[in-house]
Amino acid sequence: MELSHIVGHGLDDLPAAIAIADLASPGASAGLLMRVLDEIDHGMVLVDAGGAMRYANQLGHHELLGDGPLVLARGRVLGRQASDQSVLHAALVDAQRGRRTLFSVGHNGRSVSIAAVPMPSDEHTGDTLVLLVFGKRPAAETLTVDFFARSHDLTNAETQVLKRICSGMKPKEIAIENCVAISTVRSHICNIRVKTQTASIRELVNRVAVLPPITPAVKTAARPVVH
Repeated sequence: MELSHIVGHGLDDLPAAIAIADLASPGASAGLLMRVLDEIDHGMVLVDAGGAMRYANQLGHHELLGDGPLVLARGRVLGRQASDQSVLHAALVDAQRGRRTLFSVGHNGRSVSIAAVPMPSDEHTGDTLVLLVFGKRPAAETLTVDFFARSHDLTNAETQVLKRICSGMKPKEIAIENCVAISTVRSHICNIRVKTQTASIRELVNRVAVLPPITPAVKTAARPVVH
């Protein structure tokens, strides 16, 4: 795709121009698109109005096959608890009416926020499709912190402290968890700030929070796709 082709369009037409160029590209494929979606640090699950799964990216499968509030049972996405199923069903009904919704499922510290986004109907079956987008995982649960730490030559101990800071733990809590003196934790934090050239813990956490996500390279087995 040549840049001159895109530059000729106004900024408002840019997404459409890119989409047209990509669709016309002989290299475009469903397999490539699925690999791209696997790199997104959000679980994404495409279902029909009845909850039957049509597609899930890597993190979407992870959300459904783990111990989270939504599960995959006989090809359908269901709430683990009756209360979760009720909320999910209401979101799917709203999506059929063209309404986007944001809802939460799960309890006891396992709550997950999910956006239900209406999608174009299946061109073959006419079924209403809904994209479920799971909330972004904390940076400490991804590889982002590891790569950030490596790029700034942090030690393993400093990396572990950084992960816990990003997950919301305080220095005293980190010290208790690792059975070390709080002065040791503060020393690690000081070293981290020097190496990353940040003026405070808040600045450090904010900096990590806006880093581009890096997801694990290990992929799940083949996933269902829209027919």
